[in-house]
Order: sequence, then structure tokens, then C-alpha cells
Amino acid sequence: MSSVKIKFVDPLVMAFSLPPNADMDLGGWLRIYDEQLSGFTDSVLEAAAKNLIASRKMRSFPLVAECLEACRAAHESAMLRARVDEKGVTSRKDDPAFKDACRALADKLFASELGRQALKEDWAWTFHDWLMKNQRQPNRFEIEKIRTQGMANSLRFLTLAGCDDGIVDKTPLTFQSRKFIKWREAATDRLKQLASVG
Repeated sequence: MSSVKIKFVDPLVMAFSLPPNADMDLGGWLRIYDEQLSGFTDSVLEAAAKNLIASRKMRSFPLVAECLEACRAAHESAMLRARVDEKGVTSRKDDPAFKDACRALADKLFASELGRQALKEDWAWTFHDWLMKNQRQPNRFEIEKIRTQGMANSLRFLTLAGCDDGIVDKTPLTFQSRKFIKWREAATDRLKQLASVG
């Protein structure tokens, strides 16, 4: 039995009416929620369910989009609570410890089979950026979006670097382009090191 069902769906079922189509295929209905929310921790799922029960004013079961939004809010709230220092800094912009914690978790999540796949298919940067922002593993639908965006980003990089369709442009690169290419190579090396750890 999944954490999504136990920590999130079961409490909501006690408070809200299931949609009519859920009775026809309960397993399929649960699978949709499980696929979308499985990247969140048990504590985030539990907090999101409590928040929805306390704040939602309709009796119908929340849509997947509402559930994702509630889980993201619960996750961000937990991260902020964990990072508030003795000065009361709660803004991401003002709190380097918060950014460091986000990067550390993104690095840990990247050190996986999916991270190695992203490196091999050249969408690793976009994947790591997504992990920094969302602080969880993506579901299968999100993976496809990340892969598509990442490959488009890589194509833009090749164009910037003077390589398009394998043809090297002999035009001298600008200082900014050379600087960006060096940064990308260093960042890619760092991601390769992360992926080899997992």
C-alpha cells in the first residue's frame, strides 16, 4: 500500500466525497493520485492532507491539481520552518542556508538512475534545476516535460557554442559565450560526479 494512499488519500476520503467515476475504477483513480504525488515525503503528504481538510470549503474530493498545490505548499512551509535561523530570516532570497539546503537535496535526488539517464541524454542541467525548485523526484509525466525542455536547452547551447547539426562555425565566440561554455563544462562535470555517487 502506497504512502500516498495511507498518508494523503485515506484522511481526505474521511472528509470529502469521492468523485462519481472513482467507484467505477477505484484502483485506477488511486493510481492517478499516486503517480502525481509519489515524489513527496510522508510528512509533507500528511501536512497537505490536514491543510486541505482544514481549509477546503467544498465537500467534493480535491482535484489532482489542488492536491499538488497543497503538497508543494506543505513542502515549502516545512523547508522554511527548518531553515529559519536565530535572526528570523525566512525569505529564500535572504537565507543562504535555505539555498544550500535546496542544492544539497537536489544533489542527493540527482544521484540516481534518472540523473544518469539525464546525463546520457543531455538534459541533466534542466533536471537538476527542476530538482532545486521542486525538491522532490518528478513523476513520469513531469519527466517527459523536463526531458523535452532539457533537450531544447542543449540545442540552444550547441548553437551558442557554434556547433549546429555537427557543423562547427568558424566565427570567433564572444567573451560571454566562452565564459558560458566553460561554466557549462564545469557544471556538467559536477553533475557527472553526483551521478556516479548514486
